[in-house]
Amino acid sequence: MVFLDIFEKYERAELYRLFAGLFLQEPQNEFILHVKDVFALKFDDPLDEIRRDFFHLFILNTGLIPVESVQHPEIKDVARKVEALYHSTGIMLDEELALPPDHLSVELIFLSYLIENELQEPFRTFFEAHIMSWVPPYCDKVINQASTGFYREAPAVLKEFLDAEYNELTGDGV
Repeated sequence: MVFLDIFEKYERAELYRLFAGLFLQEPQNEFILHVKDVFALKFDDPLDEIRRDFFHLFILNTGLIPVESVQHPEIKDVARKVEALYHSTGIMLDEELALPPDHLSVELIFLSYLIENELQEPFRTFFEAHIMSWVPPYCDKVINQASTGFYREAPAVLKEFLDAEYNELTGDGV
């Protein structure tokens, strides 16, 4: 997939927010159809099966919980380090937030904030240390364990998007 066409329709920050929604909560019909349309996904799963797949993948399957510290238990204090990076850019997480600071959705939303506020160096640092270190292999795990086309295709698109972003950051892009 060529992301230049998508960039023309959506800003990078909006794409990060859209991807965050994949892991945030059980997807609603409108969200599923919007993602299908934006990324031209081919799946034909019934919408109720996609919602069940979310539950099985991210709630019942503790190995797929979309949290960096769960995926990298060998790294100490990941959540605290991530939250410190949020604070360094002026972000204070609401104490009532039901998600840990290193939840994939929170991390992707943080990247959208950095883009919108043109904080390029914090973006690069966070992206390389806290996204590329775990999200691409995590997407592979989701793809391999998903029972619906939606959760096989959408994480594949996220992985492709992150690879394109990484290539742009490192100068390997077109």
